[in-house]
Amino acid sequence: MRRTSSRRSASRAIARDLMLVPAVMAMRMPLLAAEAASSSLRAETADAFAEKVTALAEGAVAAQLAWVTSAMTLPLALMTARSPLAPLIDMAEDVASAALGPAGRQVRKNHRRLTRGR
Repeated sequence: MRRTSSRRSASRAIARDLMLVPAVMAMRMPLLAAEAASSSLRAETADAFAEKVTALAEGAVAAQLAWVTSAMTLPLALMTARSPLAPLIDMAEDVASAALGPAGRQVRKNHRRLTRGR
């Protein structure tokens, strides 16, 4: 039971972080528009691109690790579960949470950094 509540709180934290995406995009759009008018590449754009690539790679590795961990414990979970679908649903939630975690953390850091100067 405790694992379910921690899984729910982790899912809520990721959802809360990803809800900041429109705000971060709105704060970055004037910077990107100004950069499009000039011919130089600003550090903000290069950092934004690097952050996205890093978050994607971290999310992919975390999802693969969560999948392998869940797959290794799946037979035991199937034997002890009340429903045969419950362990599979838990496995899907763990993998999705692991995959989206790095992106959520990066969005939260970007939002904090972009709103600090205002």
